Amino acid sequence: MSLTNLQIINPITYPGWDELLLRTPGASFFHSSAWAKVLAESYGYTPLYFTVLENGKLRALVPVMEVNSFLTGKRGVSLPFTDYCEPIVSETSEFVVLFNSIIEYGKKKGWKYVELRGGEKNLRSQESGVSSQESGGSNLSPKSLVLGPGLNTEDSFIPQSAIHNPQSEGSQPAMRNESSFFSTPYPLLPTPCPFKIYLGHTLDLTKGEENIFSNLRDGTRRNIKKAIKEKVRAEIFNSLESIKEFYRLNCMTRKEHDLPPQPFNFFKKIFDNVISKNLGLVILASYEDKNVAGGVYFHFGEKAVYKYGASEMAYQNLRANNLVMWEAIKWYCHNGFDHFCFGRTEPENQGLIQFKSGWGTAEQKISYYLYDFRKEEFISAKSKVTGFHNKIFRNMPLPLLKKLGSVIYKHVG
Repeated sequence: MSLTNLQIINPITYPGWDELLLRTPGASFFHSSAWAKVLAESYGYTPLYFTVLENGKLRALVPVMEVNSFLTGKRGVSLPFTDYCEPIVSETSEFVVLFNSIIEYGKKKGWKYVELRGGEKNLRSQESGVSSQESGGSNLSPKSLVLGPGLNTEDSFIPQSAIHNPQSEGSQPAMRNESSFFSTPYPLLPTPCPFKIYLGHTLDLTKGEENIFSNLRDGTRRNIKKAIKEKVRAEIFNSLESIKEFYRLNCMTRKEHDLPPQPFNFFKKIFDNVISKNLGLVILASYEDKNVAGGVYFHFGEKAVYKYGASEMAYQNLRANNLVMWEAIKWYCHNGFDHFCFGRTEPENQGLIQFKSGWGTAEQKISYYLYDFRKEEFISAKSKVTGFHNKIFRNMPLPLLKKLGSVIYKHVG
């Protein structure tokens, strides 16, 4: 892969970015300019999409947002508040080039770490067959990221000329004169352990509505029928009012889980950049003219993703959440989508796993990786979804939780 084709792109200002993605296998909503706008406009993150373009096509991509927080430090995340964001590469050698560039960029910018939310297939040492246990450790140092003959991590920096500037169309990225990094693939040794592991669930929509319904778990079908029998109504919206209603329900749900809600401005940006642009839906379920459950869904190309769900606990017996999800699945089936993702789930959350598996989904592992710049290696840690902070949040009134959420979320992305 040619170094001279590697650029750092801001997808928000890059002309035709989404059209480029739609022609690229492996692209998802989370690679889109719409999601980049949501993150940048909500929290002030800086988009740094490490990209290789060749002959008008996207050959390789690792999207990164720079998070600059006085509380939690400066770092790169691919991508904040995102369930998964797989690198787009055709072979491991391309990923190595991009990741080395990210490391060098992060060193120069003083990052604490860089987080990848995906990329497992590129980080496994398939060619070598060496596991992290066999190699005696779980960490991948920069020395293991082989750049190829005659190159090393010290001279693979990215100068300003490699950063895309839409105001300067004549500028060309210029990293080195070598025509290619690799003549043969280079494995990564040893295999790093994930920082966190989640479960993903996906549904094949090409089977059609009737087949999908017949393949639902018995309990899931019963819950849908129960909601209908109880005269719960699920409707699809794309208005700001529907976002406000969902936010109200979301605040209640976050309180139930002893967590502050994300600020309303975040959901306003979702409306501005996603829902109002026909890249997403809001579905609300009502009972006796009161909204009791809802979901927010995104879509891009032929793929859809369930991003947020919320409900009022007092009405849980109506099974309105099941009707909301079924309404979304039906809509995406009828509108030509072929892939429906239920987002990520913590392995400890068996209740949510049971809910998602009840729809006839296939289960996958989603691995997150954290590279520590001080240690110069990948680090592993146990995912901890509850702790002392939850006990504090539990005793806070909702208005105070809202204010807290408006302050802290930009620092934890």
